[in-house]
Amino acid sequence: MTRDKHAPDRAQIARLEACPWVAKVGTHRWLRHEIALGFGRDLFSSAGVDVGTLRLLRVLERAPPLRSIGEGGGATLRVLDLGCGIGSIGLSIAASYPPGSVHVTLADRDKLAIYVTTQNAAANGLLTRADRPVTILPAGLDFEPARAAGCAPFDLIVTNVPAKVGRHGLERFLFGAGSLLKPGGYVATVHVTPLTETIDELLESFQEHHGDVESVYGSRGAEHFARVWRFEGGLPEPERGDTLAPYVREDIAKSVSIGDLHLKDHLAAHDVEEFDTAHFQTPLLAELLQRQLPAEDLIERERILVVNPAHGFLAELLLLEREPATIALLSRDTLELAIAKRNLEAFAASEHLAVTSVELAPAAMTLDWLPAARDVSGIGYDLIVGPVAWKEGQDAVALTLKAYLAALSDSPDAALVLAVGAGQAQALRRIARENGLRASRDLTRKGFTAVLIRKAGAAGEADEPEDVDDFEDEEAENEEV
Repeated sequence: MTRDKHAPDRAQIARLEACPWVAKVGTHRWLRHEIALGFGRDLFSSAGVDVGTLRLLRVLERAPPLRSIGEGGGATLRVLDLGCGIGSIGLSIAASYPPGSVHVTLADRDKLAIYVTTQNAAANGLLTRADRPVTILPAGLDFEPARAAGCAPFDLIVTNVPAKVGRHGLERFLFGAGSLLKPGGYVATVHVTPLTETIDELLESFQEHHGDVESVYGSRGAEHFARVWRFEGGLPEPERGDTLAPYVREDIAKSVSIGDLHLKDHLAAHDVEEFDTAHFQTPLLAELLQRQLPAEDLIERERILVVNPAHGFLAELLLLEREPATIALLSRDTLELAIAKRNLEAFAASEHLAVTSVELAPAAMTLDWLPAARDVSGIGYDLIVGPVAWKEGQDAVALTLKAYLAALSDSPDAALVLAVGAGQAQALRRIARENGLRASRDLTRKGFTAVLIRKAGAAGEADEPEDVDDFEDEEAENEEV
């Protein structure tokens, strides 16, 4: 087939190399084309294109419908890359086929993934050429962004299936497109081999209830299995119920205790960390708050921002102990945000707490997993609290701290209370100092450190020496989630 030669944009690659959320920039070749990719520090496959993706790309090259491109005329092939990560599959397709032959849409639930994918699309010149249309959707759960955007039906949906999404989440990824997939359309997947039995069971159940599925092509390796299926009759429209339902875990206790907090009927989500670890950061942050910023000294009508809230335990502790006027949530992960907000609202209602609002925090225009300089009230937050996503890298953490500083209120008592791995506390202190902040009180336990940070010269902090307070009491030793 005749191909328009694709070449990465060198100026955009230089911008990509300077991005603090990118670990490195590399290239990979597919169909004799060179595709430039920035690999996110805290995203899937941060070291390079993973072997599962490479296997799926080899399968796509040999199987319909991509195999037929260039063999004649025909309409533009519409492709959805679901759970796109850094965009390695979708952008490879967009860059490697003749102009006008494909239109690729990319979606992911992680805001950082969407950001890096956008930068990677720019680095490959795919955002400025009308004959190579690429659509990158806002972050959101599975197919919801594509539905909200009113995307036309797709001929092909490709996905590197998440390994930890749970059985119902897998079913959603495989068969949840509904009318977004054209009748006779294709679904191409790659998954780790331990999921094969579960996926085969889901496929058998689908065929039993909805009709035959044609297995078009497959390639099995020791660790990954890539397949292409054709759905002659299309996919049934999924039930328009709770969008969180496919991700809710049923394999954990419904009642959770953290310190004095006892939660009943608490929703847990697959692939959101908190139940599968001892989760020492939540009680650690709560303990430092109780020691250094006790509720009796809180700012009147306090406004709190909880970052990276996981399932919402820390936010619920703060709501119970401090009863702020507003409590807001912010995260890269739209699933994490949705589950935390649901739990927090249910908790506030069950405890009859007089919080004015539970909201998703207004985000920065470009880096929308960071807070805007001021929230909708225009006065900022009195307390910003939560774990730091340290895997993003020290340069990214520095930008994160600047954003937190800009989002603080003008109160002299405004503070950040952040948690990192114990080995990262010294670097966090240094970054804080470099950004006009003062880190003082520490609390360390079980490999984590919580740090109290204020603006330089904040009331009651300027003359205090930095210290570290380690504690290992019996109660802490035995805490379980």
